[in-house]
Amino acid sequence: MSWAKEYLRQVRRMDIQIDNMQATLGALRIKAESIGSFDYEKPRVKSSSSGDELLMKVAAVADYEKKIDRAVDRYIDFRQKVTEQINSLEDERYIVLLSRMYLEYGKYRAKLEKVAESMNYSYDHMRRLHGEALMAFEEKYKPDDEDATKCHNRMC
Repeated sequence: MSWAKEYLRQVRRMDIQIDNMQATLGALRIKAESIGSFDYEKPRVKSSSSGDELLMKVAAVADYEKKIDRAVDRYIDFRQKVTEQINSLEDERYIVLLSRMYLEYGKYRAKLEKVAESMNYSYDHMRRLHGEALMAFEEKYKPDDEDATKCHNRMC
């Protein structure tokens, strides 16, 4: 796979990771809000352990929310950067094609066939054009050191 294709796919990958994190947050909230059952067989002892446990759950949820916020900030920054990079290409067809494939994936589901149809091109022509667009993007933006851009998609 070309460097450009992998680089551009990171936008969608980051979006999926954020969706997964938000689903996990929902599950954590449900667990944190659930009230534990009371065991009537045990002797009643005055203790604040249940209060401490609730505070720990709330803190864990808050920490995870902050992690998601940081991931969303990185996603927004990276998506803006990719949008600017795509928009700076010379050929308008490349701009439309790459935007639809890698930024508007919800509408087109990253299917070359759907993008070809939306642009009134044959699938074969679109495949060739997609390769050209990726090469143009790569020529303009591929860094000398691939490690410099290797993983914008890491959520750390």
